[in-house]
Amino acid sequence: MDTKRIIHLADLHLGARPYGFREREEDILESFDNVVDMILEERPDIVVIAGDLFDKPRPGNQVLRRAIRGLRRVTSQGIPVVAAHGEHDTPGRRDNTVLQVVEAAVDGFHAPLPRGARSPGEVVESQRVRVGGVTVYVYPFSKVDLERRRTLAGKLLPAFSRAAGSEGGVRVFLGHFSLDTVFPLDSIASPGDLPRVDYAAMGHVHRRHIEYGDVAYAYPGSLEPLNVDEASLSHARGPLIVDIDPGGVRVEEVRLEVRRHLEVEAEARSPQEALNAISQAASQASRQGGPKPPLLYLKLRIPQGVPLRPLYQRAAEVTRRTGVLVKLSIERVKEGGARVIVAPETLDPVEVLAGELGVPREAARLVMELKEALLEDDQDRAVEVLDRLSRYPGILERWAR
Repeated sequence: MDTKRIIHLADLHLGARPYGFREREEDILESFDNVVDMILEERPDIVVIAGDLFDKPRPGNQVLRRAIRGLRRVTSQGIPVVAAHGEHDTPGRRDNTVLQVVEAAVDGFHAPLPRGARSPGEVVESQRVRVGGVTVYVYPFSKVDLERRRTLAGKLLPAFSRAAGSEGGVRVFLGHFSLDTVFPLDSIASPGDLPRVDYAAMGHVHRRHIEYGDVAYAYPGSLEPLNVDEASLSHARGPLIVDIDPGGVRVEEVRLEVRRHLEVEAEARSPQEALNAISQAASQASRQGGPKPPLLYLKLRIPQGVPLRPLYQRAAEVTRRTGVLVKLSIERVKEGGARVIVAPETLDPVEVLAGELGVPREAARLVMELKEALLEDDQDRAVEVLDRLSRYPGILERWAR
């Protein structure tokens, strides 16, 4: 076996705009550009992307151009790129995908789909890519409900394993799904179900996880935190460098510098105190170290009667003045101590659902994803999101009443 170097990425979510800030969309694109620079310095044998290269199945033209430009920089240097489809960059099962558009535009970029394949063996053959002296087996993403995905995994993973067993050289499995050791709620398989390959490059779980077992597997985690909860995770941000040789597998973590996220709580008893709290929190945040001014997630508690418009105006003003991205989450404190989240000026439906209805944030995010699927008339995606929502007992029943 020859020594091979692989760069493993996942969950880039190009085009995402966390909390509505254009600056965060640009942060994510800049991180992608920085990764491209790093790839050209490392000159690996191959780059693999384990799903969700894009945040939406129909990204804007600027985002698509930026992605194509970066990928061309890589492949033009003789470094092939193989990508798996994820739920975010995959439309309905009958539509073309944005990855197919990229594949047509970028020589050396591969994103196979098993369309037309009828048996597990045909699926595996359609998903096998031999490039850079490496054989990559790309697991197909299916927009079907969880139980159906588990059934498919029970048929497809053994077929991938049989194919890999008869393949020489370096073998890599590329999949966008959860394993039960990492995220049981959404899992479709266990590590022991992975094909007998040299390395399994995984995506879909946004926190980093590296495991050396019978089959070495890893999740790089999302390239940039997409919300404050993800920012609180302590793992490094960036790709993984994977070296495979006859002695085994070694995974090196790469740390990219990303915008810091700060979560601060404050309480005010009057309009002026509330304005001062915003200014003071932004001023303190601006003195924090980092490559860029941080994102400040400010949970501000105020009594009834304090007007909201001046607070959002102040947040926008200090954002312009200091560069600190101020995201307000306002709680009204009613008589008796009850708290209700209100945010009419910069409505964040996820926070409203979480604060007022007690909906878990992940379920609230799924509700917003369901809205997008319905607006895009993507019935397959809508069914898949409804299935994921059904894992939160009582939520759908509560809304139905």
